[in-house]
Amino acid sequence: MTSTTLPHTNHIKVKDLNSGVPLIQGKTKDELYEWPASMSTINSFFASSSPKTTLVDWHNRLGHPSLSTLKSLLSSLSIPFSQSVTPHSLCSDCSINKSHKLPFSQSSIVSTKPLEYIFSDVWTSPVISIDNFKYYLVLIDHYTRYTWLYLYPLKTKAQVKDVFIPFKALVENKFNTKIGTFYSDNGGEFVALRSFLSASGISHLTSPPHTPEHNGISERKHRHIVETGLTLLTHAGMPKSYWTYAFAAAVYLINRLPTPVIDNNSPFQKLFATSPNYSKLRVFGCLCFPWIKPYNSHKLEDRSTPCAFIGYSPTQSAYLCLQPSSGRIYVSRHVKFDEHIFPFQKQSSNPPSEPLVVSPISSPPISLVPLPVPLVQPSPGPPSLDSHQTVTASSTESTSSSSGNDGDSDSHSQRLNSTGMSETTPLLSDPISPSPNPLNLNPTINENQNNSPSPNPNTSTNSAHSPNPQSSSEQSPSPTNSPSPINSPSPPPPQPNLHQMQTRRKNNIFKPNLKYNLSAALSTHIPAEPRTVNQALKDKRWRGAMSHEIDAFAVNRTFDLLESPL
Repeated sequence: MTSTTLPHTNHIKVKDLNSGVPLIQGKTKDELYEWPASMSTINSFFASSSPKTTLVDWHNRLGHPSLSTLKSLLSSLSIPFSQSVTPHSLCSDCSINKSHKLPFSQSSIVSTKPLEYIFSDVWTSPVISIDNFKYYLVLIDHYTRYTWLYLYPLKTKAQVKDVFIPFKALVENKFNTKIGTFYSDNGGEFVALRSFLSASGISHLTSPPHTPEHNGISERKHRHIVETGLTLLTHAGMPKSYWTYAFAAAVYLINRLPTPVIDNNSPFQKLFATSPNYSKLRVFGCLCFPWIKPYNSHKLEDRSTPCAFIGYSPTQSAYLCLQPSSGRIYVSRHVKFDEHIFPFQKQSSNPPSEPLVVSPISSPPISLVPLPVPLVQPSPGPPSLDSHQTVTASSTESTSSSSGNDGDSDSHSQRLNSTGMSETTPLLSDPISPSPNPLNLNPTINENQNNSPSPNPNTSTNSAHSPNPQSSSEQSPSPTNSPSPINSPSPPPPQPNLHQMQTRRKNNIFKPNLKYNLSAALSTHIPAEPRTVNQALKDKRWRGAMSHEIDAFAVNRTFDLLESPL
């Protein structure tokens, strides 16, 4: 670099000869020119005949990095560039391919009383429960963080409306206040509630599409319930199909645990202004012995039986006790516990030959179409209690004796009975509510119902599809016109062969050849098929065929009658 020094009267300057730009400037002191001690004022310049590279070009060259990263790199290497973009300008390519969710700020919702905000969501289980349920509905009060868990009758999401309507009537009557705002996602089960919410004066707020964070209270509650419920199942050694009972017990316990969100108070205490009764809590899945003397047939039968504790009664101050061998559920207050033994952990080493089935649904009515011929009568036998029903093991005298000392503070709450009305005071304190549906879908069925033995699905199906040929031949004047299907001949036993190809016959898989049956059917006279329903109902053979088909559907539970969601 070529420079020149230009002395002046009271200062000195050093300039670049080519550009004339001043490089250094000093002052005179005692008639001497003082060279500046600090070089911080020295400016460096880069001279080039070509134009400087813009910041956008460097952004494209370096693979579209962020603006802060790009400027840091250029400044550290002293790479010249021209500032041709504003700091807030966007790169369209980066905006298209680097789009992501924006950060969420803290919620601004503030509530001052219960039921001011209700958050709700539906959770779907990948495993069908032991009582044939797949969904549960959670309802959370924003002010108290109290949780209501509805498992019944949620076999489909469309039943959310049937659950919410009686829930609204129950809580509004209990707390003498109206639900202010209902918050949910945009699921179809909640869209069906819009007309009802508008008519009730409840504002319905929904989260944006694909943004569950705006319904974060419900999502976090799902996580808390599922993690607690799965932990209970693992500790008890129970299968995942019992998740309905484990989740119900988890919500029962969560409502009684303190949380820092509400100043380390429990939701139960915040909502009902009283402390919960912790003395009645027991270890989930432990061995228990309920008092079952009122259900014995004679005086020499056992007064109790080993069971597994699976939760708390939603409508009574009692326990749910499952007998693993039969699948029967006892509801009793008089229970003794061994909280160090778990019956299902013993069964895990020796699995039963047949799976345990607990069905909360009573058998549907059979023979919806009048039959000219009677159905196949079941074999007579001694009546036995249905192993799939739940017995209420609390007699009149035990109830009266326990009314004085059963001072559970959970009596401040309420719950829904099977008709959707307010029943007893423990309703709101428990996590589950029975069904508002007219059908009895509650697994805790009362013992005073008619008990009938559970039919075998295989035998019922066979009897429904293939009636007794003797009875049909006696009652039908023309057996050739019987609509019953012709039984296919049994296949011959497999013959040994030497080739290595794996065939169906080697694996004992046989598919009957239907062409022989068709040829036999075509050889007889076939009457004309009716063209209307009235013609079919006039023919006793068609009425019998329809009755057999409907009976098979009812026995096998092929379908469930549902109400339209809209």
